[in-house]
Amino acid sequence: MIEMGAVIALLYVGYALGIKRWNYSSQADREKRRAALKAKGLCNTFYFIHAGTLFFFIVLSGGTFMFYWIYQQWKAIFQGFKRTDGTKLPGSPLSRTLASAVTFFTLGNIINHTCEYMRKSTAWPSGWWGSLWLGGLITACLPGVPLAARMIGGLLCCAVPCVYQRHLNTLPKKRVPVKPKPREMIAAILGLIIVITVYLLLRLVLPAA
Repeated sequence: MIEMGAVIALLYVGYALGIKRWNYSSQADREKRRAALKAKGLCNTFYFIHAGTLFFFIVLSGGTFMFYWIYQQWKAIFQGFKRTDGTKLPGSPLSRTLASAVTFFTLGNIINHTCEYMRKSTAWPSGWWGSLWLGGLITACLPGVPLAARMIGGLLCCAVPCVYQRHLNTLPKKRVPVKPKPREMIAAILGLIIVITVYLLLRLVLPAA
């Protein structure tokens, strides 16, 4: 726990001394940065849900709602993603969700670039948040890991999407409501059923193996 806290603290120090302090001293600097962001790719459509509601549903569903959220984000991004050179994103929302171990970093980049372009606050670089998310997911799922480490890993894994969502929710003019949509409640409940079913099946199969 101490080591993980130290890693997070070091990441924040690097953020505070680096990207957080970026400023553009002239209009030319700002325009150059905006052009660079356009070249990397921006998006004008995202999936919006209250960050607190998202966290509740991820925990309630045993983590499965997180992948529903990732799929919905990619589905929205594929509709509104644009680059200066006109090239499209490869793959599909489903393929990118299935490859989340890799594409989660790209997702974070698109969110951060769009927030920066719109002059909204950005999250830490996607390499940092993505590593925390992936490390938390692996820690929570690996057998033989101490319970305390699993719980911390699980919380990190649940929290990272909510961090991105909190920044996304600064983009719309209207406040994102706390009340969830019916399909979100259904997705969370179905995810919980899947987790319980898999757990019970494993309990039946593993002792017999």
